[in-house]
Amino acid sequence: MNFSLRSVRTASLLVALGITGCIGVPENVEKGPRVSSVELSTPAGSAGGGSLRAETDGQPYVIKVVVAVEPGTDTDGDQKFAPQRVEVTIGSTGGSVPNLGTFVGSTSDDGYSYAFEPSQPLTLPASQKGKTLSVRAVATDSRGLRSNLAAVEVTLE
Repeated sequence: MNFSLRSVRTASLLVALGITGCIGVPENVEKGPRVSSVELSTPAGSAGGGSLRAETDGQPYVIKVVVAVEPGTDTDGDQKFAPQRVEVTIGSTGGSVPNLGTFVGSTSDDGYSYAFEPSQPLTLPASQKGKTLSVRAVATDSRGLRSNLAAVEVTLE
């Protein structure tokens, strides 16, 4: 094959533009759901400032976990596809964490956002105090498209 210097320069420029993002991907693509938040709270309050407190010092941590999800859309953004399930992974630097089972979803009043939570709160022993709790969530919509990965880390006080 015989390449001219000009064709090599043109190809290099196109590659460089694509790498730097100057040549974009079309906007009219189907979008999966979006996990907009992972909220953690105890009867003593929410995870503001990156920490959670037990209701009473020395008592177990009873933590409510709620994952907020926005639906996926078609290429035009006209049709919404409800999230069908949320996969949640919970870990702690203090050891094992009980499995919360299936997260059940409910629709908000506007019909465009969904809240998923387990049937029971997460209960951790008081010995977890000072440890870090991490929660990661991914949603899947009715077409099988997956969402972004949302993650939260808090210190148990």
